[in-house]
Amino acid sequence: MFQVLTPIFLTHQVTPSSKIVGDLAQFMVQNNLTKEQVLDQASELSFPSSVVEFMQGYIGIPPGGFPQPLRDQVLLSVLSGHSLPVFMYTYGDIMTCGGRC
Repeated sequence: MFQVLTPIFLTHQVTPSSKIVGDLAQFMVQNNLTKEQVLDQASELSFPSSVVEFMQGYIGIPPGGFPQPLRDQVLLSVLSGHSLPVFMYTYGDIMTCGGRC
């Protein structure tokens, strides 16, 4: 079925990575951002979910790894304003009770 419908509906096949690039490009245009601004302000920007998920490794790890420090800053932007969970036990507590606390 895919072979039948592709020539009718699709002129280009969109891969997950090309969608991410397109989403990032639209985000930059809509927010009037340059490459330098994205790199400098990454920890303060609210990136599209596809970009965040890419940086989280949801579609795999790109050859050569993720672009740093951009990846860390994008992931920090997701955490900003959110508190991390509070752990009730310390490492010593868990070791004392054999992991069954």
